Amino acid sequence: MPYIKAPKPSLQKYYDFLEDLRKSGATNMFGASVYLESAFSLPRDKASSILSDWMRGHSDPERVLLGPPTKKRVKPGRMVTRYETD
Repeated sequence: MPYIKAPKPSLQKYYDFLEDLRKSGATNMFGASVYLESAFSLPRDKASSILSDWMRGHSDPERVLLGPPTKKRVKPGRMVTRYETD
């Protein structure tokens, strides 16, 4: 399953946590907001909002990456539409 790029850099830590949680298989992801609440001391509504946006990100091709974004130099003249992965 792909890595999801957060719409804001400040949210990336939550997205990374959710991706790790998904890979661990510890819970059905529809119940993952409880894990966000606990791990980051978030209010329930904020945790639910982050989880919903993370889930929507799986269907948005502009946010789906094969790995974490890197700051890789690109040769001039080559068109790049989003972050490249290693």
